[in-house]
Amino acid sequence: MLKVYKRFAIIFLVECIFVLFCHWQTASLIGKSGPFSCAVYDSGGTLLGASVAQDGQWRFERGNVPPKFEKAIIAFEDKRFFIHPGVDFASIARAFASNIRAGKIVSGGSTITMQTVRILEKNPRRTVLQKAKEAFIALIIECTLTKKQILSLYAANAPFGGNVIGLEAASWRYFNRPPESLTWAETATLAVLPNQPALVYPGANKEILQKKRDLLLKRLFRKKIIDEGTLALALEERIPEKPFALPAQAAHYLEFLKAQNPGRSKFYTNIDLDLQRNADRIVNKWHKEFLSKNIKNVCAIIIDNSTKKPVAYIGNVKGTKTSAVDLIQARRSSGSLLKPFLFAAMLDNGMVLPDQLVLDVPTRIGSYKPENNIPQYRGVIPAGEALSRSLNIPAVKSLSQYGITAFLEYLKQCGFTTLNRTADQYGLPLILGGGEITLNEAALAYCTMMNLACLEENTVAKTKYPTSPGACYLTLSALANGARPAEESQWKTYANSKKIAWKTGTSSGNRDAWAIGVTAKYTVGVWVGNGEGNGNKEIKSNTTSAPLLFDLFNSLPNSSWPA
Repeated sequence: MLKVYKRFAIIFLVECIFVLFCHWQTASLIGKSGPFSCAVYDSGGTLLGASVAQDGQWRFERGNVPPKFEKAIIAFEDKRFFIHPGVDFASIARAFASNIRAGKIVSGGSTITMQTVRILEKNPRRTVLQKAKEAFIALIIECTLTKKQILSLYAANAPFGGNVIGLEAASWRYFNRPPESLTWAETATLAVLPNQPALVYPGANKEILQKKRDLLLKRLFRKKIIDEGTLALALEERIPEKPFALPAQAAHYLEFLKAQNPGRSKFYTNIDLDLQRNADRIVNKWHKEFLSKNIKNVCAIIIDNSTKKPVAYIGNVKGTKTSAVDLIQARRSSGSLLKPFLFAAMLDNGMVLPDQLVLDVPTRIGSYKPENNIPQYRGVIPAGEALSRSLNIPAVKSLSQYGITAFLEYLKQCGFTTLNRTADQYGLPLILGGGEITLNEAALAYCTMMNLACLEENTVAKTKYPTSPGACYLTLSALANGARPAEESQWKTYANSKKIAWKTGTSSGNRDAWAIGVTAKYTVGVWVGNGEGNGNKEIKSNTTSAPLLFDLFNSLPNSSWPA
């Protein structure tokens, strides 16, 4: 009995070692795949943009293989793919006989699994020993991966000409569409390319490529994979002339996601491709106008309040020295954008009410003497109107009353991470743009304020946001309904028609023009200025960021205001 147990133990140990060896060999082989291109996709899975891999190749991380390509590549390369164990001995025997008759190598007999091994081994020199090695590793891979996984590995690493590696990259480069959307003719074109990837160059070997494609299409017809009508239409389709440039939407968002998620190569986002394209068109239209005033840079973000994720992300415009800089994430002087947060904080602390009268008179606090944007004082004014008019003196007096240290802590709880100096270093000018924030964090803070304002009565807010739903509602109502400075009055009528709570801000020295608007559905943030930081008297929110903000809102569907 003991001998039987020992025999079983030895068999079990050998099996374990074999299984571990197979998994190690497979993992080792997969690890030889080159670095991936980073790619960003919209909410429907459509490619928005990509960056080339570190080795200069376009190579996307592997995914599912579309049924059309699966049928085409199997028909062309390995008709017994789903039957053999990784090595097709009948095919090898046939290839050996063909090579003997021809007196040279005319056929290899490699399966898709063996070709996958060869590709990942970086195409070593063809020898009998190398072929045997590929066959051995192919048998091992078949023990650890499914046929679908092997096909996916092949499709992701097969060469398609030039620096194009893998099916997804090839589909976008040669047909400007995802592989799932290709016709049978386009699919057959890609299926024959890994066999001779040098065929695809603009204007080179077009006839040879078309002949190989057409032979495959006829084979698919004979196998009853496509019908006669599909064959006739496919044979009429033209061969690609030259590669397309890959999509380049939301390029700055891709770089932001890469920085936030090192090691990842695919990013599926909430970006709405139609909104993204429309926002890009609107931003560039206004940018052309701003250029005439020597204003060089613009960025904009549209956030879906329900997810707090961008549905459109225009990090910068093209054609300037700083075009590569993502200005949505750049630190810039806040202008007046922080005033609503101070108002909300004071509401919650019982330090002010929307209709409470506050002073707007010439003021000196210590050595600091703030001024309004225009040399005009209203004496006393309701606190809500002081906010909507963005009056500086009431804001400075309010910050002095609330406390700079307490306000900095409050802003951190609202999600602002860039205000990392001390209260003494900021001083009272903090509320007028003395601190630096990012458009991304500011838009998200306004978005959260609206989400809280939309909560139904007696609903407990499940958030660490430091402001109550009531204070959020009153603050946004003041921004939506309140009186405006004379220079912004032309936008008030439009904002009221769409029911938008909005705030603008222009930094000291006219370096930054901000505008953020929020409805129940969307938050839109805009920044206009010069990326290099130089001021310009034309950089004013009422003539730059505000009209752009409302143009973007005009492209969005209407949404209800919180009751």
